[in-house]
Amino acid sequence: MRILYITFESPSKFYGGGKAIIQSLESLSAFAEIDYVGLPFDLQSFPQFNIKNHYFLTKKKNPFKGLINIFRGVPTFLYASWKKIKKRLQPENYDLAFIEFSNIDFAVKWAKENNLKTVVRAHNVEYDIVCSISKAKRFDYKKLRATLNKRAILKRERRCLNSADKIIFLTQNDFERAQSLYKLDLSDKCIIVPICMHSLNERKFDKIFDFEYALATGSLNYAANVEGIVWFIKNVWTPYCQEYKSELKFVVAGSKPSDEFIKLCNETANCVFVNTPDDLAPYLEYAKFYIAPIFVGAGMKVKVSEALSHGLNVIGTAHAFIGYESMKKYLYFAQSAREFTDEIVKLSAQPHSEKQKEECKAAFKNEFTLEISQARYKAAVNELLEKEVL
Repeated sequence: MRILYITFESPSKFYGGGKAIIQSLESLSAFAEIDYVGLPFDLQSFPQFNIKNHYFLTKKKNPFKGLINIFRGVPTFLYASWKKIKKRLQPENYDLAFIEFSNIDFAVKWAKENNLKTVVRAHNVEYDIVCSISKAKRFDYKKLRATLNKRAILKRERRCLNSADKIIFLTQNDFERAQSLYKLDLSDKCIIVPICMHSLNERKFDKIFDFEYALATGSLNYAANVEGIVWFIKNVWTPYCQEYKSELKFVVAGSKPSDEFIKLCNETANCVFVNTPDDLAPYLEYAKFYIAPIFVGAGMKVKVSEALSHGLNVIGTAHAFIGYESMKKYLYFAQSAREFTDEIVKLSAQPHSEKQKEECKAAFKNEFTLEISQARYKAAVNELLEKEVL
């Protein structure tokens, strides 16, 4: 079987969307050959991908065309490169097209025009993400772009979901939200596949710190992550340190921080900032517990998945826990500063329990490992192609 895989982000080990793309490519590689259309990446870093041919998209700076595309609601700066690459593709060579993200309507349209069945993976409801970016407190280019094109994204996402032959949602919440928002009945072509990743097996990690710490991670060029952690530092962590005189520290490990964010961490008592670590696993493995102060957004949070995979209890908001309902034994809900503080006091007083940690890892492995994802992707593709034959 050969699949044409289309994405306008790259696989990456350093941010949530990139890790979700790795999940798709590994899941498809388990049963098919792949021709990749997307952003460049180091192929040798991912030998597990069964990629036979690749067509790397390139970005050329053209301010005039960029401005036009913003007002048209084109969800990528790589649209011009896509138009060139699609002329080189031979659709008759593929069994189907797999399209990452639910607002790439132009790729679905091309596939349908060339008689290719299409699977779309919705990382979240893209319109909700654009709306959350447009409401960010800090004004920057991302906020301006989201504000200008969110209505166009609404139309593009509806067309994409309506035209796709099969849709993979991360959560039941996203599925229900998409149906409600777009007034579409997607039940016959929807499947739910949560964020999944490799089990840790017997991998060993060196201990980095000699002190107990709570941990938060994330891409720090994403407004929701920054605003959540900044809120936590100012409204929870600083008052907690003043009131309880605890030796517990708060470690933030993230990529692409602003100078202002680094300064805040450095000036906060018992706060340690780790700038763009090569591997988050050692930090997760030895954390006392995990902090997820996420107040806006949609879809599943990869950071919560990573924390649970290491057996960590997680203190977080309702947004952070979407899709992880089956892991509620290890989730500590907090929406206000007082609730976060109360849960920190509770968990920091608990002695280390290797038994509970292993139980959490086992529960995670039952529902969120890559083998589960591979089986569900394969079943969805086989069902779609069998229907085509019939």
